[in-house]
Amino acid sequence: MDRNSEQVQDSGRQEENSTLKIPVVYYPPAGLKNLKKDAEGVFEVPSHEVALVLVDTWNGDDPEEGDEPPQYLKDAQAFLHACRAHGVSVIHAPNHPVVDKYSQYQKIKETVQDFMKDYPTKSETPPFLSWPPQDSDVYRQARQLRTAQPSAKHRMPERDISCFLTPLEDEFVLESYDEFRYVLWKQGVKLLLYVGGALNECMQHRDTGINRLAGMDRQRTAFTIVVLGDCSYAKVTPGLDVQVMAQAMLEYFKCKITFVAHSKDVVFFPKPE
Repeated sequence: MDRNSEQVQDSGRQEENSTLKIPVVYYPPAGLKNLKKDAEGVFEVPSHEVALVLVDTWNGDDPEEGDEPPQYLKDAQAFLHACRAHGVSVIHAPNHPVVDKYSQYQKIKETVQDFMKDYPTKSETPPFLSWPPQDSDVYRQARQLRTAQPSAKHRMPERDISCFLTPLEDEFVLESYDEFRYVLWKQGVKLLLYVGGALNECMQHRDTGINRLAGMDRQRTAFTIVVLGDCSYAKVTPGLDVQVMAQAMLEYFKCKITFVAHSKDVVFFPKPE
């Protein structure tokens, strides 16, 4: 698979004249005990109301020259090209310091900062919302445990976005929740397609992740979220191998949080005249 040649083709995008037909699976809100299989449904959404969100598509799985990438990366690349060709907004969502490498990030960061100056935050916070303090001894212990450095043999090469999914100059690269929501608003996005990972970590917990949009009942937004399982990965743990962990997370998402789909089932077609 050519890592870069298709990106030249991608720059010649079609206008916003497509519709996505997205078959999804999910679990209904009750009755799981006697459920025999997934519930099924189909979304039909204009391409300009859809965004592809690529979370932590790191270069750690990029193969040596001449070798094949893992299947999830091949599927993600193929779907990214299809989205580019049909007017879907593409949002790359790495974290610091990777995000700082991209000029698009600096531009959108400044734009949002200027926009937010017109909406100052409240100067005072109720004391119960400031408890516990972040400098508490217990919190420091927790942070020390979580941030312990791995041994040198486990460290990755310099981290960046995978060369198979390199952002184009007119695509969004962002990191914060405000930047994310600003782009979704400006683009008129109503449905988000998530790819990347890890399903059991950053795809949920990052500022651009699923939990901020759909993880809490009282703060759930009106965005519809679909996770493309074949284009995503999970972080392996000693207790569960990568396939079992990925399946477990997708099952969790289907229960209430998101819908789940397969990229090869998504159909792009022109709108009727």
